[in-house]
Amino acid sequence: RSISRHISSSEQPLIFVIDGDPVQAERLAMELRRFGYRAEPFDKLTEAAAELEKQHPDAVLMDMELPEGPLAGAAFLRGMKQQDQLDFPVLFCTVREDFDARLAAVRAGSDAYLVKPIDMDVLTAHLDRLTGRIAQAPYRMLLVDDDMILSRHYCLVLESVGIEVQHVADPRELLREIVELKPDLILMDLYMPDCNGLELAKLIRQQGSSFSVPIVFLSVERNRDRRLQSLRMGGDEFL
Repeated sequence: RSISRHISSSEQPLIFVIDGDPVQAERLAMELRRFGYRAEPFDKLTEAAAELEKQHPDAVLMDMELPEGPLAGAAFLRGMKQQDQLDFPVLFCTVREDFDARLAAVRAGSDAYLVKPIDMDVLTAHLDRLTGRIAQAPYRMLLVDDDMILSRHYCLVLESVGIEVQHVADPRELLREIVELKPDLILMDLYMPDCNGLELAKLIRQQGSSFSVPIVFLSVERNRDRRLQSLRMGGDEFL
């Protein structure tokens, strides 16, 4: 699950556009600027290489076919890798749809391969992901455990790695918390007063909206049959 965030002009990712056709290079650069990127077009590999020595872009869009050859883009990318200059993603934007060109891109270390005419929504989706323009929302976890001290420890550990955790000590509050938090995962003790984790898992699975939420049981239980039963009752994993 991801969320978009606004990027100020100083945060706009810098994209190098390398295309043997100067008109095409400038056109694609203009389109990227409309989508909030800084874009610099190049129609010569020598100019692009010289600029790469001065500044590192957040990503490079490159044609496969260039004046230097039908697979010049892949050769250029391999050269950057050999010189340890490849610390940014590279995406190919080309008219070539054949297997040889795609294989050359993969072997050179490309991050995406798009066929012209370019769908800007698809291209910017790739760029947003590869440049970090889309900030990832934290994973949400629901912890169900009646042990307050141990639960606090689990919460601190999980929060330290960026996971949002909501603790539920009373099983009667579980369904309400699932609706409010919409967790990515439920971590649940197997043994609790009044009702156990197996019953809760089955109860959760009977709720249509919660049918696919992963449930991980957390327990000192060593009995193999008991563990298998917990998975049959709706659990996905046992820790």
